[in-house]
Amino acid sequence: MAVVNKGLQKAMASMNLEEVEKIMQKFETQFEDLDVREQVCRRLLASRWFHLMCRIMGLTQIFFADTRKRIKAMSVTAMDFSKI
Repeated sequence: MAVVNKGLQKAMASMNLEEVEKIMQKFETQFEDLDVREQVCRRLLASRWFHLMCRIMGLTQIFFADTRKRIKAMSVTAMDFSKI
């Protein structure tokens, strides 16, 4: 958007109407793209699948953290020969 603003200022200073039109078209295209992206993000965040996947990922992280702790505990126990 900053590039569009600078280009528009230059075009307005030179009063080049073709350049102003081209820059405004570029701005409109970028604005429409931004609007579409926002709609997609809103739909994704509102979807049940998104919440389900976040929950699954959270449970997976908890599972792997617990598994890492158990493996670490088994490694320490296996290396402690005095208990054998």
